[in-house]
Amino acid sequence: MSWDYLQNQQTWNSIRSKIKALVSRQPNYTSLEAEDLLHDAMTKLLERPDRIIKQPDAYLRSMVLNMMRDAQRVKQYRELGSEDEIWLSLQDPTPLQDEILEIRQQIEVLCSKYKQLSQYNRTILEMSRIDGLTHKEIAKCMNISVSAVEKHIAKALKILSSD
Repeated sequence: MSWDYLQNQQTWNSIRSKIKALVSRQPNYTSLEAEDLLHDAMTKLLERPDRIIKQPDAYLRSMVLNMMRDAQRVKQYRELGSEDEIWLSLQDPTPLQDEILEIRQQIEVLCSKYKQLSQYNRTILEMSRIDGLTHKEIAKCMNISVSAVEKHIAKALKILSSD
């Protein structure tokens, strides 16, 4: 069939209504958007130098479906965010070898400082930081004053944070 096929008003109305129905069934597409897609497809069709198409209705339908897919891809890409955000999302969260080595060295230093604490200071610090007891509860368990608990914790933290 030739280009004259589409110039027939009845044929055009039939194709137009079929494509509008197809697009309108898709989620997130309105009748106006269907018209826009059909208009864009017709514009592309008019730009073709040969304009000889065996099945113009199938051709327009394919064009509109492809344009919908392209629009969906663009939308998904935009939802991802900027290019920097995309690269950040692709990064491996695993630390690098030199970072692992540095962390291990810091742990070794902390462990050696922890061993420098007296058993009494360690117990009070563990009750506070690991067991989650309040200073008052620790004081009651250890039979000392709240002020003494605070001093023991301060002393332990000072030793652990020293260089």
